[in-house]
Amino acid sequence: MAVTLETIIKRIEDSGVVDSDQLRPFVTAAASTSDPGALLRALIRKGVLTKFQAEQIVAGKFKNLLLGNYVLLEKIGEGGMGQVYKAQHRHLKRVVAIKMLPPGLTKDAAATARFQREAEVVAKLNHPNIVIAFDATETNGIPYLVMEYITGSDLSALSKKYGRFAIDNAVDHITQAARGLAYAHSQGVVHRDIKPANLLLDQSGVVKVLDLGLALIEDAEATDKQLTNSEVVMGTVDYMAPEQANNMRHADARSDVYSLGCSLFRVLVGESVYEGNTPIQKILAHLKAPIPSLCAKRPDAPAELDRIFARMVAKRPEDRYQNAGELLVDLERFCMQRAAGNASGADSAAQAESPPPPRVFAAPASPQYVEDGMTAAMGMQQMRSIYQAEVTARFNQAAIQAGATGPAAPSRANEPTVSLPVEVPPRKFSYLPMIAVAAGVALLALVVGLVILFG
Repeated sequence: MAVTLETIIKRIEDSGVVDSDQLRPFVTAAASTSDPGALLRALIRKGVLTKFQAEQIVAGKFKNLLLGNYVLLEKIGEGGMGQVYKAQHRHLKRVVAIKMLPPGLTKDAAATARFQREAEVVAKLNHPNIVIAFDATETNGIPYLVMEYITGSDLSALSKKYGRFAIDNAVDHITQAARGLAYAHSQGVVHRDIKPANLLLDQSGVVKVLDLGLALIEDAEATDKQLTNSEVVMGTVDYMAPEQANNMRHADARSDVYSLGCSLFRVLVGESVYEGNTPIQKILAHLKAPIPSLCAKRPDAPAELDRIFARMVAKRPEDRYQNAGELLVDLERFCMQRAAGNASGADSAAQAESPPPPRVFAAPASPQYVEDGMTAAMGMQQMRSIYQAEVTARFNQAAIQAGATGPAAPSRANEPTVSLPVEVPPRKFSYLPMIAVAAGVALLALVVGLVILFG
């Protein structure tokens, strides 16, 4: 049955997501067409409604678009234990993420208790690598958790979209997750469902640990026994530690380390650590199958990273890192060594590619040309003359000293050879020879003249 324009208008008003004054001009414009679709498209185009809100209004599911002071904008995730929506505070305009129980579980006591415990766990933790909780409340019988909204994608979605991660990126993301887990473990909280889908990478490169719905609080063990009394295996089998698969209550910090190791393998290799056609086959593989070599699956992985991975996913909990803090020591050391190696390699490559710097030679400055620490400018001709004069003077002084003391002058065979142009000092000009020649010529002329005259 088609929904009329009047019905759509009434649902929009009843939803509470649009102010009546804001809605009125759109209703007036749509009245001439009687087309509810035209009204909704206009509201979406102007940003008054989101596409998700319009779909909910058409489907008649508009009553839960407003939860207390929060307006739901769009659905961003859904799982067996909850639905996650992007929302906005009506007055503060702050965008948040709201997680609420699915409608079918609101009357399930165990599910409600588990949801409430997640709210308590998130509220207890305050760390840059763990999602922050702002509020936990209930509206119209629907419990919901208000958390920070993070723009980004989880590592599972990124792996599916882009394939295997680069070594440095994968280790960085897992190291950040380990920091969040180390803090959680120090606060007595065990996650119990670590996997790439619960590690969200935001646009600034920060990894946040999400979804603490299965978390165990050490001081609430009695409550946890009640919640896990059924024989249902809770968690994700591709990342589940052997002891957790055997008994959910046996999971501890070392189980989170195991799951984080499986997550590292997934983003580096692009496949699960152990394959199987059924959950039981996968669980048995976690229990009995040999640990695969990371280097065999990813040849560019360093041996040290393979060693860290193998210890993370050891079959026996006592053979693993005992908590994320202990793991973090090795991961951060690996990151530092990796960064130092890359920097050293970059410097070597730069030196190999760049020509050697030009060699600069400086001529020795003569003392008499140094004034106030600055070398006076000289022409090359002057420099050569001064240098030659100094060498000669020093040699003559050495010869005089040698003569005065007796020993022969030192040989110059070992002295450096200086190739400088030889400068001949100009001779002084004299007129006497010219006068003598002139007088001789005059005298000769006189004698010849007398011979001819008296001859």
